Amino acid sequence: MKKDGVKVFDGAVALVHELHERGTKVVVVSASENTKEALAAGGIVDLFDAMVDGHVVKDLDLARKPAPDSYLKGAKVLGVAPINAVVLEDALAGAKAGRAGHFGLVIGVDHHDAAGAHDYDDELRDHGAVVVVTSFAELMDRV
Repeated sequence: MKKDGVKVFDGAVALVHELHERGTKVVVVSASENTKEALAAGGIVDLFDAMVDGHVVKDLDLARKPAPDSYLKGAKVLGVAPINAVVLEDALAGAKAGRAGHFGLVIGVDHHDAAGAHDYDDELRDHGAVVVVTSFAELMDRV
């Protein structure tokens, strides 16, 4: 991270800005204990209303994905019922966690498909994603 930096998905940043403009709160949920540092390195640490990272998971002894615990904690921190929240996830375990937590919508982000690697979108759907996009930018027209 210090050597190569972090990859910031422009579409994700634009989407979070749009959600904020519409009054929607956004929490970042990550199993990594380096989440804050990664967000800071990308210049986007202040973009989120809350963060549930590996430290929170560890401190509260939450079950890791594919258990929904970290997503449920994120919804609770924002004061939102899971059924009224959306999970955006590019990992299979995260999509499965969103489904297990009974979130209103689980959106899979298939970065693999954008690179032409393989049909990862089907795997995301099999693990709980209802909608699959190849970039966060695709969601801008749907917000």
